[in-house]
Amino acid sequence: MPDEYFTYKKYDYIFADTWHGKYLMLEETLGMLKEGGFYIIDDMLPQDNWIEGHHEKASCLLKTLQDREDLVLTKLNWASGVVIAVKKKPRALKELGI
Repeated sequence: MPDEYFTYKKYDYIFADTWHGKYLMLEETLGMLKEGGFYIIDDMLPQDNWIEGHHEKASCLLKTLQDREDLVLTKLNWASGVVIAVKKKPRALKELGI
């Protein structure tokens, strides 16, 4: 998607229940999240039906999300494994009191 799409199309809540929202287009998906918005994913605990190599892919996704400075992450050991992230304000805006 063109970058200009993300300058006006923002969402309060994204439930990424597909590979595109979690793996294939993660940056684009998070680019559509408003500050203070919720990014929610499931199926993050190991499952018997995962294809070979998926455990590493899921672990890498969790590390990527944890390492981001613009997200606050909560991992829930519930059901299939739920992760809830909230997008923070950029530090410069916080310092200005905005």
